[in-house]
Amino acid sequence: MAMASSESPIKIFILVEYEIEEMAHSLFMIDLPTDLIQQKVDLEDGFEEVSPVLSFPENKFLDNTEFVKLGSEIYLFGGSSLGLVPSLDRHTHLQTTVQVLDTNNPEKGLHRVAPMNAIKERNCAFVADGMIYTLGASVDSSECGMSGCFERYSPQLDKWEVLPDPPLPLEQLSCADWTSHASVVGRKVFIGSEWRDLYLIFNLDTQRWDKVPPTSVAQYFPYGAICVENSLYHMREREAVRQCMVFDRGCDYEPLHIVKRGPLPNPITSSSKGILNLKNALLSRDKVQVLATAAELEGNDETFFTHSSFNPWRELLHLGGSFFCYVVAAEVMDNEDRTWLDPHTRFFAIRIFKEVKGESGAAEFLPLASFFYKFCAQFPNYSEMIRCCAVGNVPDSWSKLLPKKQHESWKRTVKRTATTTSGSKEVKTEGHDQAADAVAVCKLKKLLAAKEEEIRRLKDELARLAKK
Repeated sequence: MAMASSESPIKIFILVEYEIEEMAHSLFMIDLPTDLIQQKVDLEDGFEEVSPVLSFPENKFLDNTEFVKLGSEIYLFGGSSLGLVPSLDRHTHLQTTVQVLDTNNPEKGLHRVAPMNAIKERNCAFVADGMIYTLGASVDSSECGMSGCFERYSPQLDKWEVLPDPPLPLEQLSCADWTSHASVVGRKVFIGSEWRDLYLIFNLDTQRWDKVPPTSVAQYFPYGAICVENSLYHMREREAVRQCMVFDRGCDYEPLHIVKRGPLPNPITSSSKGILNLKNALLSRDKVQVLATAAELEGNDETFFTHSSFNPWRELLHLGGSFFCYVVAAEVMDNEDRTWLDPHTRFFAIRIFKEVKGESGAAEFLPLASFFYKFCAQFPNYSEMIRCCAVGNVPDSWSKLLPKKQHESWKRTVKRTATTTSGSKEVKTEGHDQAADAVAVCKLKKLLAAKEEEIRRLKDELARLAKK
């Protein structure tokens, strides 16, 4: 482990799902330090070695199991067949099983709670009002509108309750892929599926589904985005195909960056005026800000997660307040022939950011610290699914870093290089002029990204008008 858990108020839990039979899943726990300034890394190759806090053999979870945090506990349930055909004949005992990890005592392993009432494939999950909600593809069709594809769990009662089905035809309910595509915004939950462009809005106050939103609005909502103080935060990347990346129709050509959309209307209503206000908030140039570009997220150096031979999985987590965490998990791959160069090693990177106001008054991410880890397994650890979450509270010492350190942080550029072949590491501090130039370049990139966003919006509006 990175450090004793008692010394760290925030832990990052990462569940790696393997594609081999020897070992199905590994759970990693990485403790973040309370003092980011004094944290020093002096390692031979730039990576700190980590080991799983728990490992699970096959038949413990279904493929693509849901991984959702409620308080200090992590719930794992549901799953997915590899295709769109329900896996009724495989691991039937796990299809409704719900297993829980107490993050305060992870070494004790998992315990079971009440099972779900119905099977759910390719499901998403979200937390609201101290309960867990999950929506998945319906395996058992029902004409009464209560197929069991949508349920909620009360930890106090240890009970799952079946809720009304979404307002969709049964054939769509049975095949939809909702994996990781839910966002809670105030008292509304926005859920989207890339499969057949399905969009839903659930009302937490009425516990009923709103009418299906117009495509002109729904297709631009970044399903899976994090909502903080009525604004949406999410990653965008050209040709993003992994399920951890936000489903965003506006991302046709941009490189990787993190954006903030908002503030959104409060409250969001289902009236014509409410829908129009939501559309304006989603598409307005003034309400879309680039918080971090690819250069700021991954650097211009040769760190492992920017190298062309690595196959990364990325996730954005909200740690609390104005603090966020960017997590990268990667494996060494030859992108030309899609073969693994080092199948026994997996790498992790964690970057901590604080949202601040830049010189222009726009929001941006200020980097606070970066940490690098590697896991050397006894078996090939190929993976196409990573789950992660953050547990704990931001320490007061992080907040005390700013604003006094803010100006100096902008001027300071730390370059890390680490190679797995030679095991070399280089850490350099660039001069004031070079750092200032780098900041200027990043600001120009943000301005360019904002302009491209406006051009894309205008093109879409012209196309819509042309159809009329």
